[in-house]
Amino acid sequence: MQLQPINELLRQAITAEAELDDRYVSERQIIYTTLHHHHIERFRLNANHQTYIFKPLSLQQQCYQELWTYTHVMPLLPDLYPQLLAYSATDKLSFYSKDDRPAWIILEDAGTLNHFHTEQTLFYMIDQMVKWHRIPILSIPELPGDGQKPSILVMTEQLLSQWGTFEIFVQQHIKPNNSQTRWLHRMPVLKQTIQQHSWTMSEVLCHGDLHAGNYGYNLAGRCIILDWEHCHRNTPLWDLYHLIDLSHPLFPRAMNIDLRLQLLSYYWEQQVNPTISKSQMIQEYVIFAIVFSSWMLLLIQQDLQQDQPIWSHEQLRLQQTEVWDHLEQCIQMWHSTIIDYSTKEK
Repeated sequence: MQLQPINELLRQAITAEAELDDRYVSERQIIYTTLHHHHIERFRLNANHQTYIFKPLSLQQQCYQELWTYTHVMPLLPDLYPQLLAYSATDKLSFYSKDDRPAWIILEDAGTLNHFHTEQTLFYMIDQMVKWHRIPILSIPELPGDGQKPSILVMTEQLLSQWGTFEIFVQQHIKPNNSQTRWLHRMPVLKQTIQQHSWTMSEVLCHGDLHAGNYGYNLAGRCIILDWEHCHRNTPLWDLYHLIDLSHPLFPRAMNIDLRLQLLSYYWEQQVNPTISKSQMIQEYVIFAIVFSSWMLLLIQQDLQQDQPIWSHEQLRLQQTEVWDHLEQCIQMWHSTIIDYSTKEK
């Protein structure tokens, strides 16, 4: 008897409405709900009793984006991602497809991931990041130039246009008589630094959304990195910021200046022919992180003003506290550099 290919068995288990068909599957478990309110589910296929991950998508175009990433990018990467086993898209689709039918993909079940990240995990992630940053971007056809968030240039413009609002936020959140906020009187200098800064690091292949919920270890000790569909060309600082400083409402974590410096130094030390010095890269990262975190705080502030935001007000306030803590640390790092320069000039 000829066995039916696994992709056919999996496609058979999905209805025309892009939902799991309970006639063919069992033991359904919701593992995550997306911002578009789609449930990513683990399920057992009755035909072979194996488990898989079902990921519904809003549009066929998103399915093509996933398929394109698995075709053009994933083969160049280390074995750190779940395999794509079945999908709804057809070969006729493209990034510009207008097909608005519901879509889906089915992935290998790599197991339950632990998203509590130790320092060792972060250094391991730097090791892997260096590998994909070395992949020549010219070898990847149609690699997008933008991800799901605005570029750092757009964030900078938006931050500067709301600088007054940002300063009010800072005034309201600094702790009185805190020796670490001696930079407060230098806010005009910080604004000028942001206005005049130009980014110098060359673009690389970026994961694009490397927040704490998109990587972790399974029970077998294998590191898995999820959600590569937002990969694009960008400065290496984009991935570094997501790994080190980006906050997520569902995956809170702490960072400190010493660990941040160690991670950035470790990344720079693995560059074959660095185009800038370690101190220059760290300085550039600090400005990048200040802009990104400040932009995030303004975004969270807007979400808190909504009656029913995507995340609960409690989650947003916790995220706001974390982002503010990371931002303060980066401003302290920037201020220390300013003081060093001032001392040398004297």
